[in-house]
Amino acid sequence: MKEQIKYNNNELTVNEHKLIFDYDVAQYRYDGEQVYVRLEIPTGIKLTSSAVRNVFAISKTGQIIWRLPIPVLKEFPKFSPLPITSIFLRDGVLLATDFMGRIFKLNKNTGEGKIVGATK
Repeated sequence: MKEQIKYNNNELTVNEHKLIFDYDVAQYRYDGEQVYVRLEIPTGIKLTSSAVRNVFAISKTGQIIWRLPIPVLKEFPKFSPLPITSIFLRDGVLLATDFMGRIFKLNKNTGEGKIVGATK
């Protein structure tokens, strides 16, 4: 069965299950099991710990499995957490980049991340 995934502004629909987020959906990726969603963080808002947790994993039945945890930057405690600016799948691995160009490998079951490189 081909999965039905679509979004419009802050609404994501997965197989007729609608989710509404605080911010607009910027992109999604699907690995055949889960939908990974990145929200667009509006300019001009304060980057709170909640706002920078802008990546979610969603099941085929529209349930939120996880939301990006804050400790994704534990390797660099002096840097404030920054929003994720891109998500992508490479050879079945979920990767994300943040505003500073750091590349994180995200655990597809928990969202926990580890820095594995940089884009700049």
